[in-house]
Amino acid sequence: MKISGVEENKGIYMFTSVKTPKVEEIQHNQLVGLTLQDSSRWVSITGRAEIVRDKAKMAELFEEGLKPWFPQGLETPDIGLIKLVPEGGEYWDNGKLWTKISFAFELGRAYITGTRADTHSASEVHKVAL
Repeated sequence: MKISGVEENKGIYMFTSVKTPKVEEIQHNQLVGLTLQDSSRWVSITGRAEIVRDKAKMAELFEEGLKPWFPQGLETPDIGLIKLVPEGGEYWDNGKLWTKISFAFELGRAYITGTRADTHSASEVHKVAL
């Protein structure tokens, strides 16, 4: 899924078909997790989700790149938004040169000593309550 909009202290929006299993799951249990990743960084967000069918909000966020999934644009009958209101999150960054060196050193140390690697100490990790 693609994040279509973020409103500070309000939510993260993603377009969806309201006829998908994930929408049914949200209707039964609003607690959700969202994970984002690039080659060396990860973000994990937990919170509560709801389905939004507000045409004005969808018009504000809709873009041409969504047409393959919603060929009729905002007139697609089953179009909707998932709104995730974050409650907590974690961020990992293994992309910095020092982090990569520390990670490699820790793996080498564990191999030579025959002990388990402590890769957590070689990563930058932050937790935040939202």
